[in-house]
Amino acid sequence: MLYISTCSIIGNKELFSVLDRYNKLGIKNIELGSVHNHISDFKPLFKFQKDNGIKFIIHGFFPPLKKPFFINLSSQKEDMLKKSIKFCKDSVDMCRKLNSDIYTTHSGFSKEIAYDKKMKYRIRIYPKEYSKESILNTLEESTAEICDYASNYDIKIAIETMNSDRNMTIMDNPLVIGDFFKKNKLKNLFLLFDTGHMKVNSLLLNFDFKESVKKLKKYIIALHLQDNTGKGTDEHLPIKNTEILDCFGKEFLKDKYITLEGQNNWNEQDILNSRKLAENYIS
Repeated sequence: MLYISTCSIIGNKELFSVLDRYNKLGIKNIELGSVHNHISDFKPLFKFQKDNGIKFIIHGFFPPLKKPFFINLSSQKEDMLKKSIKFCKDSVDMCRKLNSDIYTTHSGFSKEIAYDKKMKYRIRIYPKEYSKESILNTLEESTAEICDYASNYDIKIAIETMNSDRNMTIMDNPLVIGDFFKKNKLKNLFLLFDTGHMKVNSLLLNFDFKESVKKLKKYIIALHLQDNTGKGTDEHLPIKNTEILDCFGKEFLKDKYITLEGQNNWNEQDILNSRKLAENYIS
């Protein structure tokens, strides 16, 4: 099924404004994303869903918090790790309330990341880097706890392929990702394959994008579908052709959760054009 992320459209901070705009465009399948201002009352969200026949899935930092923080399921700081796991469990609870059967989230980082109040909540990356073994072990334990919680409600968990920017993540290399899923065979644990991230990573880490798709296909349940100009930068551009889709194939994509995901840089026509292209390919 094809979804549109609430992160995609230009001017996306106010969630209910985005939902109203999407509804006017006839968009009924929506991924609730990670960029919105704090929401204290979700009754209007439940009403909007019921009144308009909306199908929601949830990704990342949703529901939005009053004081934002950066999910790190590999954090070596106990308080941050507990906070990250709790947030994911709260997101699973929101999935249950919205009748969504999947929650997708970011994986772990080799450095600690925080929103710095002194920097007006810009991201601060701390210099100390932890070993690959320690962050992988922590990620395994975190995902196991979250998956166990989600299994009580028949909700799937998908871990995202991350961007190699600044060399602070491990879920960017198809060899590491493949080994992680071979080792962690939880029934409700899957992979969210971000096409833009992996196209960038293929340049930065020198692997073949198409081969990475073949290697990881068996673990993929969801896609973030976005593109870039091939210069090694994660740009979250609209798709203009079927080149990326062809790497997966029509039959494979028919039963996957596919989200068109921009980052505050798609206008309404970008969304409609990309949606039409993807829908025509899958149907």
